[in-house]
Amino acid sequence: VVLAIQVADCLPIFLIAPNVSAIGLVHAGWRGTVAGIAGEAVRKLKEDFGVDPGSLSCFIGPSIHTCCYTVGREVMDKFQTDHLTENGPNRYNLDLISANSAQLSEAGVAAEKITVDKRCTYCSESGLHSYRRHGDRAGRNVCFLNLKWV
Repeated sequence: VVLAIQVADCLPIFLIAPNVSAIGLVHAGWRGTVAGIAGEAVRKLKEDFGVDPGSLSCFIGPSIHTCCYTVGREVMDKFQTDHLTENGPNRYNLDLISANSAQLSEAGVAAEKITVDKRCTYCSESGLHSYRRHGDRAGRNVCFLNLKWV
């Protein structure tokens, strides 16, 4: 089984259940984050495959970081203030990583089992694609997760 998603600033969230043959791969932009997609993925793995959330290993891949993710009031109003930093009148920097990490933790994933890639897709010089940086001509970062049957 191979899962794949495309992102260009949104968070790719990899979920791996080491003791069960189950994996998950989530595309979490601000709308998915508001909808609770990271926590919902954990709940689905538990419901469908009997995964103990405490046994999950999660990896948040390269994505836009707080330093570069400025949003207006229309997005800001949908988030708790602990995921926002004021950046001028009616402008805020949104921390999608902390918001999704909180969802994973609330769903039962141990904090020490959540790993975050430190590269920001917007300001990193690593050749990652960024919709915010390049607009409609931006490429996509393709993420794969493979389940090897044992």
